[in-house]
Amino acid sequence: MSVMDVPVANAQMPELVSWFSDKRGLTQPLIAYALHVGGMVRLHENPSYRSILMSSSVVYADGVGPVMVGRAMGGKLGRAATTDLGPEVLAQWSANGAPPRIALIGGPDGLARDAGLELERLGLGKLVFSENGYHEDWASVLSSVRDSHPDILFVGMGAPREMEWCVEFRSLLPKCVVMTCGGWFGFLVGNEKRAPQWAQKAGGEWIWRLAQSPMRLGGRYGKGAFVVARALLAATRSR
Repeated sequence: MSVMDVPVANAQMPELVSWFSDKRGLTQPLIAYALHVGGMVRLHENPSYRSILMSSSVVYADGVGPVMVGRAMGGKLGRAATTDLGPEVLAQWSANGAPPRIALIGGPDGLARDAGLELERLGLGKLVFSENGYHEDWASVLSSVRDSHPDILFVGMGAPREMEWCVEFRSLLPKCVVMTCGGWFGFLVGNEKRAPQWAQKAGGEWIWRLAQSPMRLGGRYGKGAFVVARALLAATRSR
């Protein structure tokens, strides 16, 4: 269904996990983007961002903003935070066969490696490649990640850079699921703590994150509240 003129999967988390569960052994990259409040703000400020999102194979709702707008339009969207969706997909793959081969790109030196090792420790797969997210020339990195034959590549560079990176290098990406994941690597290694389960279920994780990083996130969520309210009004009128 359409959220701010972007096709978003009209699905909840279990349906998305089930959809990804047979996406191994692909013949071309399958690129998955998350739409959250920050993305909605970018769509409002820069309509060209829409074409970047629409270049993906699937966009899913990561955050209460797109979920609220989608439901206002009659959809059944459920929040599928990448920090939850990623591990669920890996666990499903592990349950259905061999542990998935995991590659990670993003962050400063060592972060992707440490995040991948944490996924290994959790029994969610085997780390086959990791690299930082800061290179002038990506040719050798992309060649190496293709040679590692991952089942999934997590790209954690922050939006919109990670999406732009996928668009720029799409023809050079490995033939696997490519999932952008923002700051997930930092969560995996404990640099940032997630909200308690009750806050997540109530849709209040953004408040928890804001309390941890008010200077960094205050402006984003302030703009986000305006953009979501505007989109909700438009969705209500449209319906």
